[in-house]
Amino acid sequence: MRSFEDLQDTFALNKTQFHKYLQVRHALLTQVQTGDNIPVSSPMERRALMGNLGRGGVSQVYRTLITSTACSLEELRWKWEGWVGPVEEEDWTEALAAPHTLTMATRLRLIQTYYLHTAYLTPSKMHKAGLRPTADCPRCMSPDADFFHMVWSCSTINTYWKMISREISLTLQVDMELTPLTSLLGVMGDSGLRRAERTLLGVACLVAKRDIVADWKANKAPALTKWKRGMDWCAQSEKLVYEARGCPNKYHKIWGRWEGMTI
Repeated sequence: MRSFEDLQDTFALNKTQFHKYLQVRHALLTQVQTGDNIPVSSPMERRALMGNLGRGGVSQVYRTLITSTACSLEELRWKWEGWVGPVEEEDWTEALAAPHTLTMATRLRLIQTYYLHTAYLTPSKMHKAGLRPTADCPRCMSPDADFFHMVWSCSTINTYWKMISREISLTLQVDMELTPLTSLLGVMGDSGLRRAERTLLGVACLVAKRDIVADWKANKAPALTKWKRGMDWCAQSEKLVYEARGCPNKYHKIWGRWEGMTI
């Protein structure tokens, strides 16, 4: 950490600001334990600090962006594999495409993107940031509630997923047990379902995921009736879209069984 004298010479600080310097230094030492932690620059930041790009500069920036994105996605894949086990290349490609292929609803697409990138603030993250006294799960009170716990392994949420699985099995008339790979990442794999059935399954899981994050701080799982209302809303919305596109038959292939269950 730089001394007050060093900062005084660099920024022409007044001696009366020494007390503020001590306050800031104390806060930094208390929060991060050491004043010598220097943030690691990203490849793009290092590229920008090089100044004038010169000939071929645009190509260099593009290559840096592509390389850094590939690295971050690979790290994300490792994180998920720590939770769900090995993820095949084909399945990971499907997971990356899921936000764009599972549904036409923009909001649900955004939710799938957030799930993929584990972007929600969990009790574990908030505790580490000093924003919560503990990292306990608000539903089952288990310690160190990370993202995967909050959306799958929590006993309360896992029971909720089993109820969703039963509802989907009844609707599609198949014996189905949802896995985190399908439920959370939108990977259908070798499910044996037809394309229309896979589409309905994807939307059903998305609505469940939306309800989980909507009740993020609740001490119980979302109500199954709320999920059913969400499915009805999606059916009505997509019906309008398919009719506007002149393909109502496609809508009935996807949602016909759901409508039959709710009559």
